[in-house]
This record gives sequence, C-alpha cells and structure tokens, in this order.
Amino acid sequence: MNCPTCDGTKIISTELLSRDNFNLKINKCQNCGHFFQNLDQYEDVYSTGEFSVKARKSLEPTQEKIKELDKRAGERIGFYKDFLSRHHEVLEVGSSIGSFLHLLKISGKSITGLEPDPVYASFSEKQYFFKQDTGMFEEFQPKRKFDLICSFHVIEHIQYLDRFIEKSYQLLDENGALLIECPSLDLHSYGDMKLTIWKPHMHYFTLASMYALLANKFDVVSLGYYGMSVYVYAVKDEKARFNESKFKKYKSRGQTTRKVINYTPAINLFKLEKSKFRQLVLQPFLQRNTKEKLRRYTTLAGFGLKAIAYKKNEEKPLHKKATHVSYYRAWENAGDTVLSQCVRKVFNSRFNNGWNLKGVNNPVSGKVISEVNKSKYLLIGGGGLLLPDSNKNTISGWQWAVSKDQLKEIEVPVVVYAIGYNFFKGQKPGDLFIENLNRLIDRANFFSLRNHGSIQKVKELIDPSLVNKVIYQPCPTTVISKFYNLNTNKIPKSVGVNLAFDRYEKRFGENIYQILDELAKFLKEIEKEGYKIYYINHLKGDEKFELVLEKFKIKYQSVNLQYTLPKETIDFYSKLEIVLGARGHAQMIPFGVGTRIISLGTHNKLKYFLEDIDAVDWFVDLTEKPERLSNTLTETFFKINEEKANLIDQYISVKQEELYRITLDNLEKINDILGS
Repeated sequence: MNCPTCDGTKIISTELLSRDNFNLKINKCQNCGHFFQNLDQYEDVYSTGEFSVKARKSLEPTQEKIKELDKRAGERIGFYKDFLSRHHEVLEVGSSIGSFLHLLKISGKSITGLEPDPVYASFSEKQYFFKQDTGMFEEFQPKRKFDLICSFHVIEHIQYLDRFIEKSYQLLDENGALLIECPSLDLHSYGDMKLTIWKPHMHYFTLASMYALLANKFDVVSLGYYGMSVYVYAVKDEKARFNESKFKKYKSRGQTTRKVINYTPAINLFKLEKSKFRQLVLQPFLQRNTKEKLRRYTTLAGFGLKAIAYKKNEEKPLHKKATHVSYYRAWENAGDTVLSQCVRKVFNSRFNNGWNLKGVNNPVSGKVISEVNKSKYLLIGGGGLLLPDSNKNTISGWQWAVSKDQLKEIEVPVVVYAIGYNFFKGQKPGDLFIENLNRLIDRANFFSLRNHGSIQKVKELIDPSLVNKVIYQPCPTTVISKFYNLNTNKIPKSVGVNLAFDRYEKRFGENIYQILDELAKFLKEIEKEGYKIYYINHLKGDEKFELVLEKFKIKYQSVNLQYTLPKETIDFYSKLEIVLGARGHAQMIPFGVGTRIISLGTHNKLKYFLEDIDAVDWFVDLTEKPERLSNTLTETFFKINEEKANLIDQYISVKQEELYRITLDNLEKINDILGS
C-alpha cells in the first residue's frame, strides 16, 4: 500500500474513533503524515442525497442552512480575495446550492457549478437564479475550460486523488489555477482528533501531503491554514516538479503546528469548547492574514467594552424602571440599535423612569414576566416586529415570542410603540400570527404602528372591534433632530449608499445581478461629477455590494455602522448631503437628521413612509424596469440633490414638525394611561 499523496511506502494502520462513533481503520503515512481510509471503503452517498441528510441535516436546504452557507461564502470571498481577483472563468466542484458562486457572479465572474446532489444543485435556480450542473467530477464533460477550479471541503471525500488532480489539470486553461480547502490534520480541529475523523472523509491532509499531491503538476503558490482547514492555491505548470526542500519546510511547519496546539492550554472560556478556545487564541498567528485578524479582535474587544458601558448607561437607575423590549444591543443591525435608543429618548422626555432592557429575540420565561410585572410599564418597540422569520417561532408568530397565556399574566400597562408590518412580497400571515396579533392588540393599553401602510395591513387581519385601537405613531428616528444635538456641517458632495442583503432573493428577485450592476453604473456617473461615495453597512452582510463597486472600479469609503453606538451613527448620517437607502432606517434616520434621501425600493415599508410624508417622488423601485434603473436614479438624484435641494431641505423641516406634533400628542395619550 502506497500513500495516495506522496507515494510513500511506510504506512502503518490504526483504529480511531470518529465523530459519528465509528471505529475507523486509518492508514498513516510516515513520510508526509497523510491519513487515509482503505479506498475500497468508499461509498457514493453524494449523488443519492444521503450525504445531505447525514451532514447537511435535510434533504432540502433549510433557511438556517442557507444563511450558514451564505455567511461562509462571504468569509471565503474575503479570505481568498487576492487569488480570486486573478481569474474570470470559474468552476466550483461540489458547489452545494451555489452560495460561493453567487458572490462570484455578483463580482462579475463567469461561473459554473457542479454539485453531485441533484436537489441541492437545482436549488440555485430558486435561491440565486442561475443553473448548476449535477454529477460526479470524474464524469463531468464541460464545453469549455476554466482559469480557476475551486473546491471547498470536497477533496477529503474523493476516492482516487490522482484522478481528481488529473481531471482538474485537464479542465484548466494554460496557467489556470486550483483553489482547494479541506479539513487540516495538522490543526486536527484545534486539538480534537475525534471531531476531525469522520466516516465520509477518505483523506486527512497535512501541509506536506497537500504539497506532495500537487507538486508534480502545479506550482504551489500559497499553502496554509484557514479556520480549521488547510488551503492551497496552485497554478498549472508543465515544468512543475516535486521539491524536497519545500516538502520538508511544510512538513516541519505542520509538526510545529501540532505541537503548539497540543501544548496550548485547553480551557472552557466564555462557554466556548476547548477546541474553539484554542482556535480563538491561535488562529490569528497561523493564518496568513494575521494583522487583519488581530485588528478585528482588537476592534471587537474595544467595542465590547463600549457596548457594556452603553447598556449600563441606558439602564441607569432613576425611579422605578420600565421594561423595554426591542433590539437594544449595540451590535445589532445599526438601524435597530439607533431606533431602540430613540424610543427611550422620546419617553425620557416625558416620563422620569429608568429602564430594564430585554432583547426581543430572547426567550420569554416566567422570570421575564415576573420582572415585567415589577416594572412601571411594558414598552414594546419600535421596529418592524410584525414579521414571521427574523425570530421565527411557533409561540407568537411574530418577533417577540410571547405566548397568549404570558400576555394574560402581564399586570402592568402595555405600550406597543411605532412598530411596523414588515412582511415581504410573497410572505403571507398564518393563523398563528393573526391570532396572536389580535391578542396583542386586545391586551395593549396603547397600540401604534409607524406608517399608514402597516395600519391598513393590520386592520385587514384583526377583529373589527379592535380597529379603533390601532394608532399612527411615526418612527421616532424620523424626529431625531428634536431629541439629539446634531452637527449640521455637511461634507460637500457626499453620497451615502446602503443596500440590504438579508432575504436578497425576496428583495431583488431574478434580476438581482442586473439591478446591482445598474446601481453601480449610476454611482460611476455621479463619481465622475465629483461626488464622494460612502457605502454604509448596517449589517456585515450588506458589504456584498462592495464586490460590485470594486468590479466597476468605483472609489468609495466603506462605513461599518454595525459596531457603532447610536450617537456615532446619527452623527455620521447628519454629515451627508444625501443618502440612497434600501433599509427602512437608511431612509428614516437620515431624514430625521435633515439629510436628503432617495429610497431604493425593495420592500413596501419604504414606500409606506414616503406616502405618509407626501414624498413618493423620492422613491425608486429597484425591481421595476431594471434595464433603465441607472437612468432613473440619475434623473431622480440630480432633481433632489441639485435642482430642488433647497426646497427639499425646507420640506424635510416642515414634515419633521408634523411628525413631532403627532409624537407629542401620543405622549399625552400614553401619559393618561400610565399616570404621572
């Protein structure tokens, strides 16, 4: 028996316990350190869907799985950015539902996906609106060659490694490259060998064994660690030959890595598993992006301290506290964090109480209800809480998972303040949602929605006897200028842009790639006119549009607001001349600080707000006539930001006054309910 990577003959066998509790016979190469099962143990569980059930936990991808795959794809795009920028025609082998290819397509690559599971392969049409091929790589016969072949956590499942490498070599153009990622035996799950060993894995790679596998056909440009994995980027080279000194270098590095991991203390800290603790400590020093990783750690640690101080300040004791249920944490969606504080600012202007803050997505236990009943009152809001999937549950059907019985147990006044009906196109309310909505309104002493569009939708779902309880209360972010001291100095010719990428398939539909390109073409035009572009991330996922900005070579400044406190977000928006926003709070916050806005329509709630302030001409529907979106945006932009700029500034001020008066009137109604 020879080693399938280095052809070594010194092989010993042992038995190791796998994470699925099999005692597996494992062959160990004494030369390169490679582990492998007997090749006749291979089973094709991939084209039958059996692997998806076993490893992916479902025959079809769940929403949770899609989010996980999208997140992982985004992280890979960032880590492998330098390599990916060199190529255009890309094949991914074992492409699952196409998450990674989706981002490559956004960035302008020509993509092909090959996935053995036909169910997962076909799902890309529903999720990302492109087709993939299905089948095994060895039988794949494409009509063209590629300049990059990627595979992530595939090669360890392959029976015959030499056939995989030969097939890759044949399908690559001259100077084409391979990008492979798979579990690292050197890292062995940061000290947990049982987690590393798994029956579907035929092979377990070290740095040395990965180099040996590729060295005679590829120039190994970069070989190292990423997460718990080993990765390699290697360029096709007819003159490539195995280099003993390089092999020894990788072998030595792998041995050192194993020693460092084994000697690092295994500690359960912050509820982390021991292996996760080791990864947290060691990964920045093992990956090639050490400075970037350490900078991120430092940033998060610093912000964590600021977030603790922020919460303590928000909950400062005055007189008897009120309980506020919202997305209050400093690291939430930036808009929700600002909104949560704005709600309390409004109430602090009228009521002299402290706050007990509760996360809307936290479980509602008997202890929580007990704390509520010790409060002066319960305040729920704001935000688009009438939504079935942000905190999906079978208790209430909306974002706060409070049961009907728990609502009955609440003894203090209940104020539902400036929330929204945020169902997306194609989402329909079920019986659970409707029943609990009726119970909530019936129990509330004050129930308000933040726009008339939401009011109309809710009235269609509730009992006629409850209709008159539904009150209009503008989102408090629209009157920020009344409760905060603002910096009114604008950055000349500054343009903020925000796109939302959660539920992207519902927001953009099948024209997503055309829409993003058209938006970038518009930004390229105003860049030529001297405008400075700030791309604004309310959530980390929003950064996907930066791939398009870079594709069109647009100069921009990336602004991450997810890890900023509310005052910093408010100050930033107040400096801009105009903001083009696809998130509700990327239109309402800038409006509230006196900044001009154009609402990028992918959700009805954006239009609802503009209808309330009689400004629907500030709305551009991204999904309507996407082929002329760039022209529509250009016309709207120059009309709002140049032709009618002074009139619009005055109009914003007038409308803010109207919304502020409504807010004050509602505070008086709430005061009558609560008592002074």
